[in-house]
Amino acid sequence: MKFMRVLFAMMLATALLSAQGAADKAKKTATDTTTKTAKKAAEATAEGTAKKEAVTEAAKDAKDAAKPKAAKAAATSADQCTAMTADGDRCKRKSSAGSKFCWQHGAKKKAS
Repeated sequence: MKFMRVLFAMMLATALLSAQGAADKAKKTATDTTTKTAKKAAEATAEGTAKKEAVTEAAKDAKDAAKPKAAKAAATSADQCTAMTADGDRCKRKSSAGSKFCWQHGAKKKAS
């Protein structure tokens, strides 16, 4: 009878240890899952922020591209011809001495 009690106590202890191990494993799995979920959420937030910044930058570039070409002309050097080409760009030639126009556009302005 004493043998049966010892055997039962050993089986009970083994079952308790096994249950404790399973509980520890479940707790670790839950912690790992929570950590992975938090990392994924942080990555998604960072990715969303990067996409938003890219869209904002693209919108800014589109806005800059939509500005009239004449606005670009004001930012160029003082000795550049001030005439506009047929494409709407500012002439890239240097202006003639004492004139706002290059040799070609100065002649066209006089002929007009």
